[in-house]
Amino acid sequence: MALIKLIAEHLIPSALIGFTAYWLTGQGHLITIALLTGWLIDSDHLLDFFMAKWRGKIIDTWQTSIKSGSYFKSSGKIIVFLHSYELATLWLLVWGALGEWEIGIVGSFAWLIHLAIDHFSYSLNAYAYFLSYRVYKKFDINAICSEK
Repeated sequence: MALIKLIAEHLIPSALIGFTAYWLTGQGHLITIALLTGWLIDSDHLLDFFMAKWRGKIIDTWQTSIKSGSYFKSSGKIIVFLHSYELATLWLLVWGALGEWEIGIVGSFAWLIHLAIDHFSYSLNAYAYFLSYRVYKKFDINAICSEK
């Protein structure tokens, strides 16, 4: 059940954004864009998991560790480089500069919705999804997470 929630919490909003954009514009590729930027950005969690694994910091099975996020606590770091307001903004600006505003807007919107869902679902510092902040704090979990 936890795995279904984990997948659906970003898949459903991303699909809704993509299908709405398709309905409004007739551009089917916007569905893919919304899924890539709103759902598949979670693939960056794999980097955090494998970095903790390579350092010998993980004691759980990979399934338990991925589902629970215990690899963050085990490593003491939160990198998730795609979880970034800066990158969502850059996406919009680059696609806009290329004259592809629909891709920029849909992708950026799906990305920001993903970040908002995460931000309100977990105990995070207000700046946690600024990649520059995480770099400045050396990805330290204690600086990024806050107690509710």
